[in-house]
Amino acid sequence: MTRHNPVSSKPLGPIAGKPAARPSRCQLALAAAAFIAMYHGSLAQTAGAPQPPGAFTVPVYEEGSSRVIAVLHGSGRFDLKTSRQVLDTVQVDYRDALGKTNMVMSGKNCIYDFKSKTAVSSEPLRVATSDARLQLEGIGFVWYQTNKNLVISNDVRTIVRKRPPATPPTQEQNDDLIELRADRFAFDYNSNLLSYFGHVKLQDSQFEVACDTLTIRRSATNTIEEVHATGGVVVSNRLERSVTTAQTASYVLRDNEERLELLGRPRWTDSVRNGEAERFDIDRRRNTLVAAGQARLAIPRDNARGLSILDFANQSFPPAATGASNVIEVRANFLRIEPQAQAQGRTNYAFLAETNVSILDVASGAAATAERAVFGGDSVLELSGTPVWTSGKRMLRAGTLSYDATTGAFAAQTNALVRFPLLSLTQSSASNTTAVAKTMASIGTNDCIEIHSDEIAYSDGRAVFRPSVKAIWMNENAVLGTLTCTELVVTYSKYLERLDAQGGVVFDREPYLQEDGKTVAVHLECDRMSLKVRPEGVPDRLGLDGNVVAVLHERPASAPKPTVKQLLCDSLFVSFGPGSNLVAQAEATGTVLIRQQDRSARANHAQYSDSTGKLVLTGNPVITLPEGTISGATEVSWEPAASRYTVSGKFLSRWKRLPLSTNLSDLTTRKP
Repeated sequence: MTRHNPVSSKPLGPIAGKPAARPSRCQLALAAAAFIAMYHGSLAQTAGAPQPPGAFTVPVYEEGSSRVIAVLHGSGRFDLKTSRQVLDTVQVDYRDALGKTNMVMSGKNCIYDFKSKTAVSSEPLRVATSDARLQLEGIGFVWYQTNKNLVISNDVRTIVRKRPPATPPTQEQNDDLIELRADRFAFDYNSNLLSYFGHVKLQDSQFEVACDTLTIRRSATNTIEEVHATGGVVVSNRLERSVTTAQTASYVLRDNEERLELLGRPRWTDSVRNGEAERFDIDRRRNTLVAAGQARLAIPRDNARGLSILDFANQSFPPAATGASNVIEVRANFLRIEPQAQAQGRTNYAFLAETNVSILDVASGAAATAERAVFGGDSVLELSGTPVWTSGKRMLRAGTLSYDATTGAFAAQTNALVRFPLLSLTQSSASNTTAVAKTMASIGTNDCIEIHSDEIAYSDGRAVFRPSVKAIWMNENAVLGTLTCTELVVTYSKYLERLDAQGGVVFDREPYLQEDGKTVAVHLECDRMSLKVRPEGVPDRLGLDGNVVAVLHERPASAPKPTVKQLLCDSLFVSFGPGSNLVAQAEATGTVLIRQQDRSARANHAQYSDSTGKLVLTGNPVITLPEGTISGATEVSWEPAASRYTVSGKFLSRWKRLPLSTNLSDLTTRKP
């Protein structure tokens, strides 16, 4: 380390200005009175020749008072030729109002120049309080009587204890010990400011601060109020094993406050996390970190799920990624980090982010934006301020969102909207089957499902949408179908398993072209609907219950207008053939009414199958045709495509253009 000449330290030279007439605020400045008192004593004993070294004790009195505020001890001599006082040894004992020594300053080979009013030494200087709370030492110093400033030129070391040690130093704990080292030191009496220069390092049991320059401002009672560090600031936290870098740092210590402020785009890192911002505020008593201004925080993604909020909890996830990509990155204008005890949750920290919040799962690409985000020790992330969550082509938006990173459960409130590709509902381990190939071929690459509701709650593979639900099937060009209801429940594992809707259920399938060239549109109404889906992504069973209305519009390519088929009943259950959308069997119960153009059928029960193309009516079936009616039969089989009716059992037919006829022999005959 380079040694500095104490008398030629220009950057640390005297500060001009005359101090106000008042009692000394800094005990170091009392050395001036001691030197002057010793000078007058020497004049009374000498005849102009240099005096031999001798021991002395000189009391120093408070200005305008007889109270002794210090006692100067030492040995030395005065040289009249050079007007210098040479002190081989010097010690100043400072006393409090009760007369007890509260601080001691000691040095040797000190020269006081009465012309320049400076005291200079190239030897060590040591200052210590009697309660061991403050100790200052260094090599080579200059003291200026004019402004009471002090400069120490080399190897400066300061030790501050926050409270007096209760046991001898060899046994004391270091929790309250602060040590400060530097190349040089300067004390400005008028501003009560202490400055350290060159290779500055301040440390206690938890923190270590390194910088180029450090200044300490003391209060009127000489307690430390603020510490400012500039130039290449590095703050190390041993407890958290973290390092923070900045251009400047300010440490404030008051009765109820102990905080550290860092400026100049500070950056914070520990073994698994890192962050940066325009400003950091560290509250040491609460052990919190506040990052303000374009703040960024990267925290570890400690499970394979990450932010896959729309991939649903029962899906298999690969092992968590490793390396730099295995992080969740948070950006915001304001960010607050607080430690959380392990007993309170599965993580050891919590954070609050506000204004222009963005969260990114680097490995999966899943992201969220919001105006406010809170992540607690229970691993639950809460977003508010119109948050939007995206994962690939999946999107979730609401007034507020909450997500459990451990279980994958999430909830959305107020104007919730979820959007996901329709193909994502059909992918499964059976994706190489013919049935899936047909299903996927019928779905456009850009087809998606969009669900609007007031609330969404997802847990354990079950998503509940309520109330005022509207689900839309669409592509980039048009709406293909809609479903409205009061509540919609989606059950999903590795594939869509079932849909359950209730409360004013209405489904509309917009006109679409079938393989046979027909244009088809579907309208359904009921109180409750249930759809079960096979693993290969095709429907298995459809159930409609309560005030069922089903309307089918069919228009062959050559027909000028569509054929309308309508079904009204209490309940309708449809089972589909394996690997296809063909109806294996449809069964309607209750008061069944079927209409096709100007033809209709009524019964208590009806069955239909695509394989036969027949509609079988039982339970008091009644067929109404333009020509007349058929009633009273046990069973009526209707083939709409051929306009053919097969009647079983005794029946009654009434025709508008034909004579009344019947196969019932016991009917009475009206006579003309």
